[in-house]
Amino acid sequence: MFRRSHFKQIIVIALFFSSAFVKPGFAVDTFALPSVSQPAVRTLTLAPEGSVAPQETPAKAAAQALPEEPLSAMEEFFSRAPGLEGPPLRQFGYEMFRGLLVGGNTVSDTSVPDDYPLGPGDELIFNVPLSTQEIRAVVSRDGTIFIPSFGTLSVTGQSLGKFQAAMRARARGAQVTVRLGKLRMVTAYLAGRVRRPGSYLVGALSTISTLLEAAGGVSKNGSLRHIELRRHERPVVIFDFYDFLLKGQNAGNVRIEAGDIIFVPTIGPQVAIAGNVRQPAIYEIKGGATLAESLRLSGGPLAQAYTQRILLQRIKANTGRELREIDVKDALLNQLRVQDGDLLIVDGNHELFEFAENHLQFKRLITS
Repeated sequence: MFRRSHFKQIIVIALFFSSAFVKPGFAVDTFALPSVSQPAVRTLTLAPEGSVAPQETPAKAAAQALPEEPLSAMEEFFSRAPGLEGPPLRQFGYEMFRGLLVGGNTVSDTSVPDDYPLGPGDELIFNVPLSTQEIRAVVSRDGTIFIPSFGTLSVTGQSLGKFQAAMRARARGAQVTVRLGKLRMVTAYLAGRVRRPGSYLVGALSTISTLLEAAGGVSKNGSLRHIELRRHERPVVIFDFYDFLLKGQNAGNVRIEAGDIIFVPTIGPQVAIAGNVRQPAIYEIKGGATLAESLRLSGGPLAQAYTQRILLQRIKANTGRELREIDVKDALLNQLRVQDGDLLIVDGNHELFEFAENHLQFKRLITS
């Protein structure tokens, strides 16, 4: 049963909070961190609180302004492979950075998780029952925040959810709500094979993919499968962008903290998959990948594919190209290791095989 004493408590708390708006000399802006000029730092500004559509930002506009990269050395190499027709194969995944941000580009009440760690620069908004007014205050550099009637409180090491629970406990049962307004900005760094390396000022909810988008993406000589997050000069996460593109797994796309370094190494071995497959392209492979694993990257053969034979073109030092014809039912499919520069063609065009027999060194693998 709601007691009269509870009602009195709510009225008192509401009056304490409301008094902040009539108290002489009180200004929420005085709690904001002083602005620091950082002309050398690119800024990726997040959308305002409650916004749904992402804002156009300097870093995002710069990324969109970058021209499309020309054909890479590997794309040029495979474009000259015998037996291939049509437009040249492209390296898989690099065009994904030319669209919207993958994550961290908008801010709304529902997108801030309870485990978000509060820190200097975060704006907190307080509401109490029976009052239409709200109090806004910014976490200071020493990790504290001043709230009328509660005084100065430390938020260092606290998550948003933990601080919300602490405020409800201090209010003695009153339904005081706490939410985030503007998020703090953090400086992170991009190095390695990216289109625009350097330092970036981004929102605290930004992820690895957010920062890569701000930089215009990974260059075609950079790896999408071994993107490294270094924190305190130690690697803490290896993000395989293929996991996101092909499996929908985003576990490695972690949030960025101040001082983090995103390093993109040189691309690893690559194989081209062409013909009647669902996604013809040039794919980066990990060491020891089999022919079957490589075919799965392309989504597998189409229904009209001539699946009894797969053509494997391989570069042999000082001897040119070697051609192998492989039966997809052959156990060799799961045993043969592909190599850097291999070309796999899944096709029912018999003229292609005639061309190969007449112009290339041909090696046929026959199984019973």
